[in-house]
Amino acid sequence: MVKSEWIICLGGNDNQIPYIEELKIMGYKIILFDKNQKAPAIPICDLYRKVGYDDFNSLKNIVNKLREEIYEIKNIFSASSQFSQLGVSFISNHLNLKSASFEKIEICLDKKRFYKLFLELKIPIPITFLVNSKQEIYEKIKNTDCNWYLKSDYGKSPNYIYKINVKNIDIENIFWGRDRYLRDSYILQKEFFGDHLRINIINQSYLVFSHSNNKLITSEKYIENILNKNIIVELRKLVLRLGFNRYICKFDLIINENSWSLLDIGIDPPSRMLAYYKEKKINFYELYIKHFFGQKVHFPYARKI
Repeated sequence: MVKSEWIICLGGNDNQIPYIEELKIMGYKIILFDKNQKAPAIPICDLYRKVGYDDFNSLKNIVNKLREEIYEIKNIFSASSQFSQLGVSFISNHLNLKSASFEKIEICLDKKRFYKLFLELKIPIPITFLVNSKQEIYEKIKNTDCNWYLKSDYGKSPNYIYKINVKNIDIENIFWGRDRYLRDSYILQKEFFGDHLRINIINQSYLVFSHSNNKLITSEKYIENILNKNIIVELRKLVLRLGFNRYICKFDLIINENSWSLLDIGIDPPSRMLAYYKEKKINFYELYIKHFFGQKVHFPYARKI
């Protein structure tokens, strides 16, 4: 690789530093975009510009100025929050670089849209309603004998998630304002019983983690149950539908002896996988970056689909 290749990195918090250090080892020069002028990654980057990764007008203007200054930008990278991938897509599109679709990334942030997509693809989800008031919640659950979960419709924030006990319904302290995480309505879902799993899909391979203890599941009998339900194949189809081959896609689901339900999809770096690779002395950061940039990478311990 030519040593003078410049890339833009969105976000410079502590979690990003190992990725940026790895990019430097690979020979890239880093232009850091972060609205925090005290971001800890600034000192290890070659250039810094003050801008948030969701300020699209400013992103476009700053990128144009950099190009006028004869900085040839070869790629865009972020291992920050899922919101940052919107910025990656926006800049990539502006520079005619390969990237996941902005609209498809938005789907993964909008529960209303991704649950609709799951249903279109015949992927099972819990019984689900959109609700806009306490009265609507009460009408949906008052004659049931199960517990329910209430989730804000946008983003990955845990701030607006409520468990409603049907034997003692308390919905008085629910937030009803509008902000980055609650845009239109709440998602009301019936409790689904089983083992809560995190499955990471990486092109033609996958890893399965227990959500409760964060451990990699290696039991062949357990994996056989997952495969018999066609779960991995269905998740892989979803990855292809969204065009997310360059991500390590994260899926939260619940599985029991008879069935399964998909709860969530994510494309930010997988924390359980990162921790497992650290434990095994494997350089996750190098593998993640190469995969993100479209290179063929073998991920140890991943099973072939």
